[in-house]
Amino acid sequence: MRVCGSGSGTLKLFFVFNPSSSVDISRERAQSLGDVTALQRHTAHTAHIAHIAHTAHTTYTAQIAHTAHIAHIAHTAQAAHTTYTAQIAQTAQSSYTAQTAHTTHAAQIAQTAQSSYTAKTAQTAHTVVYSCAIPSFRTAHEKQLCMYFDNIVLFTGSFQVGEHGTLLKKFCKGEQQCYLKLMKDSLRPFVPAYHGVVQKDNQDYNMMENLLNNFNSPYIMDCKIGSRTYLENELQLARERPQPRQDMFEKMVAVDPGAPTAEEQAQKAVLKSRYMQWRETLSSTTTLGFRIEGFKKPNEDCQTNFKKTKSKEQVIKALSDFVESNTQIVWGYLRQLRQLRQVLETSDFFKTHEVVGSSLLFVHDCSGKARVWMIDFAKTVTLPPHFRVDHQSPWVEGNREDGYLWGLDNLIDVLTNMLHY
Repeated sequence: MRVCGSGSGTLKLFFVFNPSSSVDISRERAQSLGDVTALQRHTAHTAHIAHIAHTAHTTYTAQIAHTAHIAHIAHTAQAAHTTYTAQIAQTAQSSYTAQTAHTTHAAQIAQTAQSSYTAKTAQTAHTVVYSCAIPSFRTAHEKQLCMYFDNIVLFTGSFQVGEHGTLLKKFCKGEQQCYLKLMKDSLRPFVPAYHGVVQKDNQDYNMMENLLNNFNSPYIMDCKIGSRTYLENELQLARERPQPRQDMFEKMVAVDPGAPTAEEQAQKAVLKSRYMQWRETLSSTTTLGFRIEGFKKPNEDCQTNFKKTKSKEQVIKALSDFVESNTQIVWGYLRQLRQLRQVLETSDFFKTHEVVGSSLLFVHDCSGKARVWMIDFAKTVTLPPHFRVDHQSPWVEGNREDGYLWGLDNLIDVLTNMLHY
Protein backbone atom coordinates (compact mmCIF):
# COMPACT_ATOMS: atom_id res chain seq x y z
CA MET A 1 0.00 0.00 0.00
CA ARG A 2 1.30 3.47 -0.89
CA VAL A 3 0.05 6.89 0.17
CA CYS A 4 0.22 9.61 -2.46
CA GLY A 5 -0.72 13.23 -2.29
CA SER A 6 -2.76 15.07 -4.89
CA GLY A 7 -2.71 18.58 -6.15
CA SER A 8 -6.00 19.31 -4.48
CA GLY A 9 -4.70 18.36 -1.04
CA THR A 10 -6.72 15.12 -0.92
CA LEU A 11 -4.95 11.94 0.20
CA LYS A 12 -5.23 8.99 -2.19
CA LEU A 13 -4.58 5.37 -1.16
CA PHE A 14 -3.12 2.89 -3.66
CA PHE A 15 -2.98 -0.86 -2.82
CA VAL A 16 -0.28 -2.72 -4.89
CA PHE A 17 -0.52 -6.50 -4.56
CA ASN A 18 0.93 -9.47 -6.57
CA PRO A 19 -0.38 -12.72 -5.10
CA SER A 20 1.67 -15.17 -7.24
CA SER A 21 5.08 -13.75 -6.38
CA SER A 22 4.30 -13.64 -2.69
CA VAL A 23 3.19 -17.28 -2.66
CA ASP A 24 6.40 -18.53 -4.41
CA ILE A 25 8.68 -16.71 -2.01
CA SER A 26 6.74 -17.86 0.99
CA ARG A 27 6.75 -21.54 -0.19
CA GLU A 28 10.53 -21.63 -0.61
CA ARG A 29 10.95 -20.13 2.81
CA ALA A 30 8.55 -22.61 4.39
CA GLN A 31 10.20 -25.62 2.65
CA SER A 32 13.61 -24.52 3.71
CA LEU A 33 12.36 -24.39 7.24
CA GLY A 34 10.46 -27.64 6.75
CA ASP A 35 7.35 -26.23 8.28
CA VAL A 36 4.21 -26.99 6.19
CA THR A 37 1.94 -25.63 8.89
CA ALA A 38 3.66 -22.27 8.73
CA LEU A 39 3.18 -22.28 4.98
CA GLN A 40 -0.55 -22.85 5.37
CA ARG A 41 -0.87 -20.17 7.97
CA HIS A 42 1.06 -17.72 5.84
CA THR A 43 -1.11 -18.53 2.81
CA ALA A 44 -4.27 -17.83 4.84
CA HIS A 45 -2.78 -14.60 6.12
CA THR A 46 -1.88 -13.58 2.58
CA ALA A 47 -5.43 -14.28 1.40
CA HIS A 48 -6.78 -12.20 4.29
CA ILE A 49 -4.53 -9.30 3.32
CA ALA A 50 -5.74 -9.60 -0.28
CA HIS A 51 -9.35 -9.52 0.94
CA ILE A 52 -8.69 -6.43 3.05
CA ALA A 53 -7.03 -4.73 0.10
CA HIS A 54 -9.94 -5.60 -2.16
CA THR A 55 -12.45 -4.39 0.41
CA ALA A 56 -10.55 -1.12 0.90
CA HIS A 57 -10.36 -0.62 -2.83
CA THR A 58 -14.10 -1.26 -3.18
CA THR A 59 -14.86 1.16 -0.31
CA TYR A 60 -12.61 3.80 -1.81
CA THR A 61 -14.29 3.38 -5.18
CA ALA A 62 -17.71 3.72 -3.51
CA GLN A 63 -16.54 6.84 -1.69
CA ILE A 64 -15.29 8.35 -4.91
CA ALA A 65 -18.62 7.58 -6.56
CA HIS A 66 -20.50 9.03 -3.57
CA THR A 67 -18.33 12.12 -3.61
CA ALA A 68 -18.90 12.52 -7.32
CA HIS A 69 -22.63 12.13 -6.74
CA ILE A 70 -22.60 14.78 -4.03
CA ALA A 71 -20.60 17.07 -6.27
CA HIS A 72 -23.13 16.50 -9.01
CA ILE A 73 -25.98 17.28 -6.65
CA ALA A 74 -24.21 20.41 -5.44
CA HIS A 75 -23.57 21.50 -8.98
CA THR A 76 -27.20 20.83 -9.87
CA ALA A 77 -28.37 22.76 -6.80
CA GLN A 78 -26.06 25.62 -7.66
CA ALA A 79 -27.40 25.66 -11.19
CA ALA A 80 -30.96 25.54 -9.91
CA HIS A 81 -30.22 28.36 -7.46
CA THR A 82 -28.65 30.41 -10.21
CA THR A 83 -31.68 29.81 -12.42
CA TYR A 84 -34.06 30.70 -9.53
CA THR A 85 -32.05 33.84 -8.79
CA ALA A 86 -32.23 34.80 -12.44
CA GLN A 87 -35.98 34.22 -12.41
CA ILE A 88 -36.37 36.37 -9.31
CA ALA A 89 -34.32 39.10 -10.91
CA GLN A 90 -36.38 38.86 -14.06
CA THR A 91 -39.62 38.93 -12.06
CA ALA A 92 -38.40 41.90 -10.03
CA GLN A 93 -37.45 43.69 -13.21
CA SER A 94 -40.88 42.97 -14.67
CA SER A 95 -42.58 44.13 -11.48
CA TYR A 96 -40.51 47.31 -11.44
CA THR A 97 -41.34 47.91 -15.09
CA ALA A 98 -45.04 47.36 -14.40
CA GLN A 99 -44.93 49.67 -11.39
CA THR A 100 -43.12 52.32 -13.39
CA ALA A 101 -45.72 52.03 -16.12
CA HIS A 102 -48.53 52.32 -13.55
CA THR A 103 -46.90 55.38 -11.97
CA THR A 104 -46.45 56.96 -15.37
CA HIS A 105 -50.08 56.19 -16.22
CA ALA A 106 -51.27 57.70 -12.94
CA ALA A 107 -49.18 60.80 -13.56
CA GLN A 108 -50.64 61.13 -17.04
CA ILE A 109 -54.17 60.83 -15.63
CA ALA A 110 -53.44 63.47 -12.99
CA GLN A 111 -51.95 65.76 -15.59
CA THR A 112 -54.93 65.22 -17.87
CA ALA A 113 -57.37 65.91 -15.02
CA GLN A 114 -55.46 69.05 -14.09
CA SER A 115 -55.38 70.22 -17.68
CA SER A 116 -59.08 69.56 -18.09
CA TYR A 117 -59.99 72.41 -15.75
CA THR A 118 -60.88 74.69 -18.64
CA ALA A 119 -62.56 77.96 -17.78
CA LYS A 120 -65.68 78.68 -19.82
CA THR A 121 -67.50 81.94 -20.34
CA ALA A 122 -69.40 82.99 -17.22
CA GLN A 123 -73.16 83.28 -17.72
CA THR A 124 -73.54 85.18 -14.47
CA ALA A 125 -71.36 88.07 -13.32
CA HIS A 126 -68.24 86.87 -11.46
CA THR A 127 -69.18 83.22 -12.12
CA VAL A 128 -66.43 80.85 -13.24
CA VAL A 129 -67.57 77.56 -14.77
CA TYR A 130 -65.15 74.66 -15.09
CA SER A 131 -65.27 71.49 -17.13
CA CYS A 132 -63.94 68.91 -14.71
CA ALA A 133 -63.22 65.20 -15.12
CA ILE A 134 -64.03 63.57 -11.78
CA PRO A 135 -61.87 60.43 -11.37
CA SER A 136 -63.47 57.08 -10.70
CA PHE A 137 -60.58 56.10 -8.41
CA ARG A 138 -59.98 57.73 -5.03
CA THR A 139 -57.30 57.59 -2.37
CA ALA A 140 -58.03 55.96 0.98
CA HIS A 141 -58.33 59.41 2.54
CA GLU A 142 -60.77 60.57 -0.14
CA LYS A 143 -62.87 57.45 0.40
CA GLN A 144 -62.97 58.25 4.09
CA LEU A 145 -64.16 61.77 3.37
CA CYS A 146 -66.77 60.42 0.98
CA MET A 147 -68.00 58.07 3.67
CA TYR A 148 -68.44 60.91 6.15
CA PHE A 149 -70.37 63.15 3.80
CA ASP A 150 -72.46 60.37 2.29
CA ASN A 151 -73.53 59.24 5.74
CA ILE A 152 -74.17 62.62 7.29
CA VAL A 153 -77.57 63.39 5.86
CA LEU A 154 -77.83 66.28 8.28
CA PHE A 155 -75.56 68.35 6.05
CA THR A 156 -78.00 70.14 3.80
CA GLY A 157 -77.58 69.57 0.11
CA SER A 158 -76.01 66.74 -1.82
CA PHE A 159 -72.26 66.45 -1.49
CA GLN A 160 -69.56 64.70 -3.45
CA VAL A 161 -65.82 64.69 -2.93
CA GLY A 162 -64.14 66.48 -5.83
CA GLU A 163 -60.55 66.74 -6.96
CA HIS A 164 -57.62 68.52 -5.35
CA GLY A 165 -59.11 68.75 -1.86
CA THR A 166 -62.48 70.12 -2.93
CA LEU A 167 -66.09 69.34 -2.13
CA LEU A 168 -68.98 69.51 -4.60
CA LYS A 169 -72.44 70.65 -3.52
CA LYS A 170 -75.46 70.82 -5.80
CA PHE A 171 -75.65 74.23 -7.36
CA CYS A 172 -77.74 76.92 -5.69
CA LYS A 173 -77.54 80.39 -7.18
CA GLY A 174 -78.26 82.14 -3.89
CA GLU A 175 -75.51 80.22 -2.13
CA GLN A 176 -73.12 80.91 -4.98
CA GLN A 177 -73.71 84.65 -4.65
CA CYS A 178 -73.10 84.47 -0.90
CA TYR A 179 -69.78 82.70 -1.34
CA LEU A 180 -68.61 85.17 -3.97
CA LYS A 181 -69.26 88.02 -1.51
CA LEU A 182 -67.77 86.18 1.45
CA MET A 183 -64.49 85.62 -0.39
CA LYS A 184 -63.99 89.41 -0.15
CA ASP A 185 -65.35 89.86 3.36
CA SER A 186 -63.75 89.82 6.81
CA LEU A 187 -65.57 86.51 7.38
CA ARG A 188 -63.39 84.84 4.75
CA PRO A 189 -61.34 82.80 7.33
CA PHE A 190 -64.56 81.36 8.77
CA VAL A 191 -66.05 79.96 5.56
CA PRO A 192 -64.85 77.34 3.04
CA ALA A 193 -62.80 78.66 0.13
CA TYR A 194 -65.00 78.91 -2.96
CA HIS A 195 -63.73 77.76 -6.38
CA GLY A 196 -66.64 78.44 -8.72
CA VAL A 197 -69.01 76.07 -10.49
CA VAL A 198 -68.15 72.62 -11.79
CA GLN A 199 -70.22 70.61 -14.26
CA LYS A 200 -70.58 66.86 -13.89
CA ASP A 201 -73.11 64.61 -15.65
CA ASN A 202 -75.09 67.66 -16.79
CA GLN A 203 -75.41 68.79 -13.17
CA ASP A 204 -73.89 72.02 -11.85
CA TYR A 205 -72.14 72.00 -8.49
CA ASN A 206 -70.67 74.70 -6.31
CA MET A 207 -67.06 73.69 -5.76
CA MET A 208 -65.55 74.61 -2.42
CA GLU A 209 -62.81 73.67 -0.03
CA ASN A 210 -63.15 70.31 1.69
CA LEU A 211 -62.89 71.34 5.33
CA LEU A 212 -61.93 67.84 6.50
CA ASN A 213 -58.70 67.70 4.51
CA ASN A 214 -56.33 68.42 7.39
CA PHE A 215 -57.98 66.21 9.99
CA ASN A 216 -57.33 62.57 10.84
CA SER A 217 -60.46 60.57 11.75
CA PRO A 218 -62.43 63.77 12.38
CA TYR A 219 -65.34 64.34 14.73
CA ILE A 220 -67.99 66.37 12.87
CA MET A 221 -71.02 68.29 14.15
CA ASP A 222 -73.60 70.46 12.40
CA CYS A 223 -75.45 73.11 14.44
CA LYS A 224 -78.19 75.25 12.92
CA ILE A 225 -77.84 78.83 14.13
CA GLY A 226 -80.70 81.28 14.52
CA SER A 227 -84.24 81.48 15.85
CA ARG A 228 -85.79 80.06 12.67
CA THR A 229 -84.74 77.96 9.69
CA TYR A 230 -87.30 79.18 7.14
CA LEU A 231 -87.57 82.46 5.26
CA GLU A 232 -90.49 84.81 5.65
CA ASN A 233 -91.39 84.48 1.98
CA GLU A 234 -91.51 80.67 2.38
CA LEU A 235 -94.15 81.16 5.05
CA GLN A 236 -96.07 83.59 2.86
CA LEU A 237 -96.02 81.25 -0.14
CA ALA A 238 -97.21 78.36 2.01
CA ARG A 239 -100.16 80.45 3.15
CA GLU A 240 -101.00 81.57 -0.37
CA ARG A 241 -101.13 77.95 -1.48
CA PRO A 242 -102.73 76.15 1.47
CA GLN A 243 -102.29 72.62 0.22
CA PRO A 244 -102.48 69.98 3.01
CA ARG A 245 -99.40 67.77 2.94
CA GLN A 246 -99.61 64.10 3.85
CA ASP A 247 -95.82 63.71 3.94
CA MET A 248 -95.51 66.48 6.54
CA PHE A 249 -98.30 64.94 8.60
CA GLU A 250 -96.37 61.67 8.68
CA LYS A 251 -93.20 63.48 9.76
CA MET A 252 -95.13 65.24 12.51
CA VAL A 253 -96.68 62.03 13.83
CA ALA A 254 -93.31 60.26 13.72
CA VAL A 255 -91.91 62.85 16.13
CA ASP A 256 -95.01 63.50 18.26
CA PRO A 257 -98.17 61.42 17.67
CA GLY A 258 -100.23 63.90 19.68
CA ALA A 259 -99.13 67.01 17.78
CA PRO A 260 -101.76 67.06 14.96
CA THR A 261 -105.11 68.72 15.67
CA ALA A 262 -108.36 66.76 15.36
CA GLU A 263 -108.88 68.25 11.89
CA GLU A 264 -105.36 67.31 10.82
CA GLN A 265 -105.87 63.81 12.20
CA ALA A 266 -109.04 63.46 10.14
CA GLN A 267 -107.36 64.70 6.95
CA LYS A 268 -104.12 62.86 7.64
CA ALA A 269 -102.40 65.98 6.37
CA VAL A 270 -101.07 69.33 7.61
CA LEU A 271 -100.39 72.66 5.95
CA LYS A 272 -96.77 73.46 5.23
CA SER A 273 -96.93 76.77 7.10
CA ARG A 274 -98.26 75.00 10.18
CA TYR A 275 -95.61 72.28 9.95
CA MET A 276 -92.74 74.76 9.52
CA GLN A 277 -93.65 76.70 12.65
CA TRP A 278 -94.42 73.58 14.69
CA ARG A 279 -91.08 72.01 13.83
CA GLU A 280 -89.13 74.96 15.26
CA THR A 281 -90.89 74.67 18.64
CA LEU A 282 -89.63 71.13 19.21
CA SER A 283 -85.93 71.86 19.57
CA SER A 284 -83.64 74.41 21.18
CA THR A 285 -84.04 76.64 18.11
CA THR A 286 -86.83 78.57 19.87
CA THR A 287 -85.32 78.39 23.37
CA LEU A 288 -81.61 78.96 22.68
CA GLY A 289 -81.36 80.17 19.09
CA PHE A 290 -79.47 77.10 17.88
CA ARG A 291 -79.99 73.37 17.61
CA ILE A 292 -77.83 70.32 17.05
CA GLU A 293 -78.67 68.78 13.69
CA GLY A 294 -76.42 65.82 14.29
CA PHE A 295 -72.86 64.68 14.71
CA LYS A 296 -70.54 61.90 13.57
CA LYS A 297 -67.71 60.35 15.52
CA PRO A 298 -65.04 58.12 13.92
CA ASN A 299 -66.15 54.53 13.38
CA GLU A 300 -69.64 55.27 14.67
CA ASP A 301 -72.99 55.90 13.01
CA CYS A 302 -74.35 59.41 12.63
CA GLN A 303 -76.37 60.61 15.58
CA THR A 304 -79.32 62.75 14.46
CA ASN A 305 -81.91 62.10 17.14
CA PHE A 306 -81.90 65.66 18.50
CA LYS A 307 -85.27 66.90 17.26
CA LYS A 308 -86.54 67.10 20.85
CA THR A 309 -83.28 68.27 22.43
CA LYS A 310 -84.61 71.54 23.81
CA SER A 311 -83.37 72.44 27.29
CA LYS A 312 -79.89 73.70 28.11
CA GLU A 313 -79.20 70.58 30.16
CA GLN A 314 -80.12 68.32 27.24
CA VAL A 315 -77.89 70.32 24.90
CA ILE A 316 -74.95 70.16 27.32
CA LYS A 317 -75.36 66.39 27.58
CA ALA A 318 -75.32 66.02 23.78
CA LEU A 319 -72.31 68.32 23.34
CA SER A 320 -70.41 66.51 26.11
CA ASP A 321 -70.98 63.28 24.23
CA PHE A 322 -69.65 64.85 21.04
CA VAL A 323 -66.42 66.18 22.61
CA GLU A 324 -66.22 63.15 24.93
CA SER A 325 -65.80 65.50 27.91
CA ASN A 326 -62.45 66.71 26.53
CA THR A 327 -61.97 70.22 27.94
CA GLN A 328 -59.10 70.90 25.54
CA ILE A 329 -61.52 70.52 22.62
CA VAL A 330 -64.11 72.70 24.37
CA TRP A 331 -61.51 75.44 24.86
CA GLY A 332 -60.54 75.17 21.20
CA TYR A 333 -64.13 75.61 20.07
CA LEU A 334 -64.68 78.50 22.47
CA ARG A 335 -61.67 80.39 21.09
CA GLN A 336 -62.98 79.94 17.56
CA LEU A 337 -66.52 81.04 18.43
CA ARG A 338 -65.36 84.12 20.31
CA GLN A 339 -63.18 85.16 17.37
CA LEU A 340 -66.11 84.61 15.02
CA ARG A 341 -68.32 86.71 17.29
CA GLN A 342 -65.91 89.64 17.04
CA VAL A 343 -65.61 89.40 13.26
CA LEU A 344 -69.40 89.23 12.79
CA GLU A 345 -69.73 92.61 14.49
CA THR A 346 -67.60 94.25 11.79
CA SER A 347 -68.58 92.17 8.74
CA ASP A 348 -70.24 94.05 5.88
CA PHE A 349 -71.76 90.81 4.65
CA PHE A 350 -73.37 90.08 8.03
CA LYS A 351 -74.78 93.60 8.30
CA THR A 352 -76.53 93.37 4.95
CA HIS A 353 -77.89 89.82 5.00
CA GLU A 354 -80.66 87.84 6.65
CA VAL A 355 -78.83 84.65 7.65
CA VAL A 356 -81.43 81.88 7.88
CA GLY A 357 -80.92 78.11 7.89
CA SER A 358 -77.14 78.51 8.12
CA SER A 359 -75.00 76.12 10.14
CA LEU A 360 -71.82 76.12 12.13
CA LEU A 361 -69.63 73.15 11.26
CA PHE A 362 -67.53 71.88 14.17
CA VAL A 363 -64.56 69.63 13.38
CA HIS A 364 -61.87 68.24 15.68
CA ASP A 365 -59.65 65.18 15.93
CA CYS A 366 -57.58 63.32 18.51
CA SER A 367 -54.63 65.68 18.08
CA GLY A 368 -56.63 68.41 19.85
CA LYS A 369 -57.09 70.52 16.74
CA ALA A 370 -60.55 72.13 16.64
CA ARG A 371 -62.12 74.40 14.02
CA VAL A 372 -65.47 76.07 13.40
CA TRP A 373 -66.80 77.29 10.04
CA MET A 374 -69.98 78.94 8.80
CA ILE A 375 -71.64 76.82 6.09
CA ASP A 376 -75.01 76.44 4.30
CA PHE A 377 -76.05 79.75 2.76
CA ALA A 378 -78.85 78.54 0.48
CA LYS A 379 -81.43 80.56 2.46
CA THR A 380 -79.24 83.55 3.23
CA VAL A 381 -80.64 86.57 1.37
CA THR A 382 -79.65 90.19 0.89
CA LEU A 383 -81.65 92.67 2.94
CA PRO A 384 -83.44 95.52 1.15
CA PRO A 385 -81.46 98.79 0.95
CA HIS A 386 -81.33 100.68 4.26
CA PHE A 387 -82.98 97.73 6.04
CA ARG A 388 -81.08 96.74 9.16
CA VAL A 389 -81.34 93.86 11.62
CA ASP A 390 -79.39 93.34 14.84
CA HIS A 391 -79.46 89.51 14.64
CA GLN A 392 -80.51 89.39 18.32
CA SER A 393 -84.05 90.68 18.65
CA PRO A 394 -86.96 88.20 18.75
CA TRP A 395 -88.42 87.46 15.36
CA VAL A 396 -91.79 88.95 14.50
CA GLU A 397 -93.07 88.38 11.02
CA GLY A 398 -91.95 91.31 8.94
CA ASN A 399 -88.89 92.37 10.97
CA ARG A 400 -86.65 89.77 9.28
CA GLU A 401 -84.64 89.15 12.41
CA ASP A 402 -82.79 85.83 12.25
CA GLY A 403 -81.52 85.55 15.83
CA TYR A 404 -78.02 84.56 14.68
CA LEU A 405 -76.07 86.45 17.35
CA TRP A 406 -78.57 85.44 20.01
CA GLY A 407 -78.00 81.80 19.15
CA LEU A 408 -74.22 82.21 18.95
CA ASP A 409 -74.08 83.90 22.35
CA ASN A 410 -76.12 81.09 23.89
CA LEU A 411 -73.87 78.47 22.30
CA ILE A 412 -70.78 80.20 23.73
CA ASP A 413 -72.50 80.29 27.12
CA VAL A 414 -73.34 76.57 26.97
CA LEU A 415 -69.76 75.59 26.10
CA THR A 416 -68.44 77.83 28.88
CA ASN A 417 -70.74 76.11 31.36
CA MET A 418 -69.44 72.73 30.20
CA LEU A 419 -65.99 73.64 31.55
CA HIS A 420 -67.44 73.82 35.06
CA TYR A 421 -69.35 70.53 34.99
